[in-house]
Amino acid sequence: MKGFLAVFRREIRSALNTAPAYIFAAFFLAVSAAWLFLIRGFFIRGEASLRPYFEVMPALFAVLLPALTMRSWAEERRAGTYEILATLALRPGDLVAGKHLAVCAVTGVVLVLSLSVPLSLAGLGDFDPGVLLTEYLGAIVLASAFAALGQYVSAKSRSPSGAYLGTSASLLALSAVHRIPSFLALPGPLSRALVWLSPSSHFESFSRGILDSRDLAYFGIVTAGGLYLSAKALVREAWK
Repeated sequence: MKGFLAVFRREIRSALNTAPAYIFAAFFLAVSAAWLFLIRGFFIRGEASLRPYFEVMPALFAVLLPALTMRSWAEERRAGTYEILATLALRPGDLVAGKHLAVCAVTGVVLVLSLSVPLSLAGLGDFDPGVLLTEYLGAIVLASAFAALGQYVSAKSRSPSGAYLGTSASLLALSAVHRIPSFLALPGPLSRALVWLSPSSHFESFSRGILDSRDLAYFGIVTAGGLYLSAKALVREAWK
């Protein structure tokens, strides 16, 4: 536990002293608000619903969250600090979990800041607190799954820019894969598999304010799988 917390504190300090976390926060808050008010026309719709605000988050996280995860291991190698971490008496799981929790903490702070949007609109409509809570829960588990996958790509990359591009492209493709059956005539089992595979299809119920244990399980599986693969990649790296 001490090792895990030490890594977490180190990553938080690093995030506060570098630009990517601030860039992520600024773009996330600006783009999500612009999407709601300018593109989706919140005031024109005349509906007290923030579903349009959350429906863009899979694409937004796919583009912006890799700015946080790209540094996880690719930057360690470039800066020459990876070897130092590898020699510490820490298990790969502690390293991976500490870095993951730090990314989730930064994302959580940004999501708390985004509460300014529903709070500023509270006087314009009767928003359901339960629906809003479910929507934010969905955003948190979505970010966790994307962060875990991003850390794995970073563990396999040699440069932060390569990690960013690889993660963003992979997450965008994964988020859009559920739309393939709309354009191609595919067998039923394959169509259902593609829909299940896409995080966007699982996030949709959260954006509607519906809490489904199957969707929670999906994001839990993706998060655990990404972290496991990251730890395995570190073990293989250590034996090279």
